[in-house]
Amino acid sequence: MKRPRKPKKITVEWLKKQNACETQVERFKELFPRGAFVTAKNYMKALEGGLDLDWLEDILPARIRWNLHTELEKNAKEWGDKYDRLVILREGGKINETTYRRRNARLDKTCQRKDGKAFAKAWEKWGARRR
Repeated sequence: MKRPRKPKKITVEWLKKQNACETQVERFKELFPRGAFVTAKNYMKALEGGLDLDWLEDILPARIRWNLHTELEKNAKEWGDKYDRLVILREGGKINETTYRRRNARLDKTCQRKDGKAFAKAWEKWGARRR
C-alpha cells in the first residue's frame, strides 16, 4: 500500500481520501471546521473530542513511527510509576478517594499533553530533509 503524502493541514477532504470512517470525519468536522494543523494543542482537542488518533500514527514513515512509539512508551512508564504511587497512597490511607481522583485526572491530562507534544514533533519530522 502506498503511503500518503504528508498534508500541510488535516482537512475533511484529506481524511476522506485516507478512507477515514464517516463518524470520525463528521466528528473532525465539528471540532475543526476549517481543518487543523498537527500541534500538541490540536492533538489534545482531538483526544478530548473523542477522535481516534491511532491510525494517524500508522501512516507515519517507519523510522519516525518507531521514535514516536519509543517516546510514548517512556511517557507510559513514567505515568505508570506515578499512578502506582497514587494507588499506594490511597490504599495506605494517606489520601482520600476525592484527592486520589483529582490527582489521577491531572496525571492523565499531563500524560496526554506529553503524548501530544511527541506526536506533533514526529509529524513535523515527516518530510523534513535530513541534514
